[in-house]
Amino acid sequence: MKRVKYLDLVRGLAIFFMIMQHAMLVHEYGAGDSSDIFSVVFVVLGTWPAAPVFMVVMGVFMQQSKMNTRGMMIRGLKLLALGYVLNFVRFTIPLLIVKDNQAFTLLFEIDIFQLAGLSYIILAGLRKVASNKFAFPVIILFIIIISPYLWADINYLTDPFIGINEIVSFPVFPWIIYPMLGMYLSDTLLNMDKKKTIVLSIAAVIALTFGLITLGDHTVYAYPQHTFDVHLIIIAFVLLYLVTAYYISKYIGDIKILTIWSKNITSIYILQWIIYGYSILILNANSFNHIVTMLIGFVVMIIVHLLITKTNIDKFIPKI
Repeated sequence: MKRVKYLDLVRGLAIFFMIMQHAMLVHEYGAGDSSDIFSVVFVVLGTWPAAPVFMVVMGVFMQQSKMNTRGMMIRGLKLLALGYVLNFVRFTIPLLIVKDNQAFTLLFEIDIFQLAGLSYIILAGLRKVASNKFAFPVIILFIIIISPYLWADINYLTDPFIGINEIVSFPVFPWIIYPMLGMYLSDTLLNMDKKKTIVLSIAAVIALTFGLITLGDHTVYAYPQHTFDVHLIIIAFVLLYLVTAYYISKYIGDIKILTIWSKNITSIYILQWIIYGYSILILNANSFNHIVTMLIGFVVMIIVHLLITKTNIDKFIPKI
């Protein structure tokens, strides 16, 4: 499929924001909860402009994929398995080395690979429904509304779907709505023009208005478990972010480094987490101020970029 410049732009930026956010989570004193300026900026930029955007763009290409239902489900299983393998490599091994009692608990961390894998499995057979102008939005709204009533801390088997404990970053309910949104808007986002940006902007304003009207103060900071109000605000943000990126890319063209990062998104995600996982053996966890941590993030970004562009390390990373 032909590359779409503005989608490469948003994915490339999301990768940068993600790596800097992870630096704050792993090495900054406050573990991402600091009020220091760089910590706040990168944690914020590593949330809404990153994971929701990743998942929406994934949904766009899921809808256009030539894989059959079985092939998509197999891909989902591979992504799911890769998520746990990565947990073992990035968390369990280094934490066993330092004799941390979280070593095996974090093996069951629910991160973006688990969400992506389960999304592929669940949504593989729904591509025909996704093009329905009315049915798919209703399903998305239903998931948004019902998800809070499903959340529970039961066991490792239910965590990927409805988990609410500290090792669950992206439970399927409600996060599956973002790839679903990408599927629903796939044709629009792949064939953007001025008229479509206006329609998306109006939809964003409507979603934002309803989100702000219904906003409850108890939901604002619960990033993994969003409720109806915050979902509407995030959806509005994502739509406006994509529209803005479309116009930016239209005028400045291709940004080569961001395109490279977008093309290698899976490899970069794996490599940066492995580097962060083992960096605690040398630098210790949560031991630096926000400025030093920011510099660590830049160093990790440079190392990952060089590994991707100057070595053959990609050959050793699973192709999914």
